Amino acid sequence: MKRVLCILVWLLISTTSYAQTWQVPHGTHNDGVYEYTVITRQQFERLLRQYEAQYTHAIIQYTDVLEMGEEEIISGQKPVLNGYYFLLCRIIPLTHEFNIELTRIGMGISLDYGNSETGVMTIWFLNQLGGVVMFAHGAVRIGSDEYYERMNQLISFVNDE
Repeated sequence: MKRVLCILVWLLISTTSYAQTWQVPHGTHNDGVYEYTVITRQQFERLLRQYEAQYTHAIIQYTDVLEMGEEEIISGQKPVLNGYYFLLCRIIPLTHEFNIELTRIGMGISLDYGNSETGVMTIWFLNQLGGVVMFAHGAVRIGSDEYYERMNQLISFVNDE
């Protein structure tokens, strides 16, 4: 009886923690996967401060809820994201070439702040070379006026202000 109870408790704990992380394919080349993890607001703010200190550039994007499509989930279980949510996203390279490319531009981590009713703001962090390479894709210097203006504008979109 104790054994059955222990197994049930273990399954409950492992399923609950596992359900907070899921993976979706990156692009069409099978060169990597996105691994999403649900985080708290405090973790989001702490990670944001750390990444702003570690990286020099960022790409800040907004995706409206109407533009979002269904994602193919490779592993894990995506939780139902109701209301406001915070996510940590890591790109896990599956090929050596993609790993070199990500390492070169310092890209591999993003933070997402979203609302299930409006959309999601994604912040991709880049090193100096990544800022130059990704300038055409909207990379801005962290700490600049443009960085804070774009961040505030997209936060207002998420907050529906």
